[in-house]
Amino acid sequence: MRPRRPPCLGAAHASLEALAVPLALAATAAVTVSATYGTDVGKLDKDLVLRAPQGGYLTLQNLHVLADHADELADLGLRGLRVDHVFDDDFYDVVEDVDRFDFSKLDSVLKPLVDNEIRPWISLSCMPGKLGPNLVGPPRDHAAWGRAVEAMVKHYAAMPAPGSRG
Repeated sequence: MRPRRPPCLGAAHASLEALAVPLALAATAAVTVSATYGTDVGKLDKDLVLRAPQGGYLTLQNLHVLADHADELADLGLRGLRVDHVFDDDFYDVVEDVDRFDFSKLDSVLKPLVDNEIRPWISLSCMPGKLGPNLVGPPRDHAAWGRAVEAMVKHYAAMPAPGSRG
């Protein structure tokens, strides 16, 4: 009897099963691989590379770790930083209640980044407890969620652009 595959694997598991026979046959065949090293592909585009994913988990131990090191990150050439968990109650506690917001904790992290010419990318990946049943669930009220997103966009649209030291 064939073992049942976990439902979470679905089609990916079926694809792996389909590869099992060709891979077993390939194991007996000789293969030659060649590569050319030292090829000059031009200068490194720092704007494509010097961006940091993840502003959320880094702040689990210290909310201000990014702000405290913004100048050092900028000196390394960092151009952008994705800041996650902005609506997560355990991080920035932005949503005090439906239609009442406090951006002060998040401001204290984003302003030093912007002042050091690091563009924050704000990820709206978490649901605040006041608006949804859990951190990754849908909002109870889509209109209230829309107002929270709108309040954040309006608040940060007024923030000076990176490098303006405003």
